[in-house]
Amino acid sequence: MAETPREVALIRLLLHELRTPLNILAGSLGHLTEGRAGALSPEQERIAARAQRATAELDRLCGQLRAWIAASEEDPGPPATPLGPTLAAAIGAAGARADARVAFDLAGEPPDVLVRAPSPLLESSLQAALDAVARATATGGKVPVSTTVSASAVQLRVGDPGDPAPGSRFDAETIGGLGFSLPVASAVIGAAGGRLWSRFEEGRLSGIGIELPAQVGPG
Repeated sequence: MAETPREVALIRLLLHELRTPLNILAGSLGHLTEGRAGALSPEQERIAARAQRATAELDRLCGQLRAWIAASEEDPGPPATPLGPTLAAAIGAAGARADARVAFDLAGEPPDVLVRAPSPLLESSLQAALDAVARATATGGKVPVSTTVSASAVQLRVGDPGDPAPGSRFDAETIGGLGFSLPVASAVIGAAGGRLWSRFEEGRLSGIGIELPAQVGPG
């Protein structure tokens, strides 16, 4: 995904326009559930709870869009984030989200390398790739996760992304149902000088690959 100043400006405008109605919606639902408009019946409480969950999901999506803008516009700076602990944290978070439906199988020890992506954004980006492949994996299955480290780069493979070839595409970026998490990941990895690619089998996502420039060792 190649971000342009116009794309960033339009999404910034979208966020600005959504802010007030979302705040009003969240506040109004809060007033209802607090009983300010009178006691709610059990069915009304269930309806209000569903509306609150939907509002929270919209707010989460707006947060992802803000993260995409930040990743698109900011220079992440020199290598500073240790990939190993960040990957381990992302696997833990993704495993919790998968709720034991699938398991992540990390081959070997997490890599001892530094990369140029801010730690919170890198963790959420790795988690997005893990979430996407887990979502496409059958219940009870395992998602293999492996890393390969060279003198100047690290390659992370989630599932079976195939071998990257010149011009390999990240078609998984536009999968529905994942919010804006994969475009954020694309922006974060791209800003750090890396790339992503994905592979599909019979229309189903089989894996995502990530390659990042890396500084081997603790510094």
